[in-house]
Amino acid sequence: KYSFPKKGDILISASGTIGRAVIYDGKPAYFQDSNIVWIDNDETLVKNDFLFYAYSHVKWNTEHTTILRLYNDNFKNTLIPLPP
Repeated sequence: KYSFPKKGDILISASGTIGRAVIYDGKPAYFQDSNIVWIDNDETLVKNDFLFYAYSHVKWNTEHTTILRLYNDNFKNTLIPLPP
């Protein structure tokens, strides 16, 4: 059995059109895991809407290759200031 995003989870393109983010609407869909970063966030700490907005405006620092790609370290090293 494969895991599947929950309604409201953030999905971010990790290859090709890197950084394109969507909030999953809960409708049945096909996902190719290796090309999508799935943010399974604890909304008691920060709301998904805020993270979606923040990740949609990040200027990603990627490796210069033929096909741009985001890796886990790109996300781990991205600082997102939280409102007070």
